[in-house]
Amino acid sequence: MSKQESRKGVNAFPNPRSEAPMELILFDCDGVLVDSEIIACRILADLIGEYVPAMDRKRYASAIFGSTDDQIVAAAEAEYGVRFPADFVETAAETIKAALEREVEATDGADRALQTIDLPKGVVSNSPRDRVDRMLDRAGLGRHFGGDIFCAEMVARPKPSPDVYLLAAKRLNAAPTHCLAVEDSVAGATAALAAGMTVIGYLGGRHIPVGHGDRMRALGVVTLVPHMDDLAAAIADLSQGGQRVR
Repeated sequence: MSKQESRKGVNAFPNPRSEAPMELILFDCDGVLVDSEIIACRILADLIGEYVPAMDRKRYASAIFGSTDDQIVAAAEAEYGVRFPADFVETAAETIKAALEREVEATDGADRALQTIDLPKGVVSNSPRDRVDRMLDRAGLGRHFGGDIFCAEMVARPKPSPDVYLLAAKRLNAAPTHCLAVEDSVAGATAALAAGMTVIGYLGGRHIPVGHGDRMRALGVVTLVPHMDDLAAAIADLSQGGQRVR
């Protein structure tokens, strides 16, 4: 049976961007399903800060979430005029991986939300696949996705380009306009919107800075939720043409 056929009988919600029924929900991983961004961004900011002593590490950590390690390092080189060692990204990735394996936990309410939402589900992430798999397994969430996990390494361009979202929709036999994405970052929301999807902005992570909801709303994010326990109700509101704003 194809994934499209398996959706028969599953609840479909009207999509406010296209007035088409939503038949697939795609979750970002870091900062949405697992509370990993605050860990990874802290480590990257500290490692970069060793080469840029004047950098405000706390401020920098709050500004880089949602991007790949490569994107963050390239941006730091451009902004601060420094050159990192050739193995900097690889070393940083291993340091982050080790910390996440010790510390990462599911976002509060994520498991309850995943059990409640009656739509086929997938994960769309800028993180490497092995990191995503390990985090989801440690958090006890991997069982909800059946291997339907799509990462930046699978496409030519990571978020904020729409490539990985378009790949997920294609592989899971759903038109992008029939897809809902749950994102916490500007890069992720930009990618999903560019793919033609409706986006719910998740603002409950410890890494989310003040005013982030306004930035997400300015992009065209239709709904903002402060906690995973609010997600099912937000989807119900969307089914009736409503919006939730923090």
